[in-house]
Amino acid sequence: MVPTEALIPELKGKKVFVYKSGKAQPVMVQTGVRNDAQIEITQGLANGDTLIVTGIMSLKPGASVKIISIKN
Repeated sequence: MVPTEALIPELKGKKVFVYKSGKAQPVMVQTGVRNDAQIEITQGLANGDTLIVTGIMSLKPGASVKIISIKN
């Protein structure tokens, strides 16, 4: 389960941004059940991926990212 605000709907599906090597990388995902605050990701993310949940609307693929805090 991830915060619903991390999900970006697109014409061809849904995506999230993950942090890899200091950059934002878009990842297409498939979703499952949802509640008011969280949504299940059924495909696209792996254990250990660092999901970007704030400032995502201004991100571009490959943009440099500075991590301020991490929540498990």
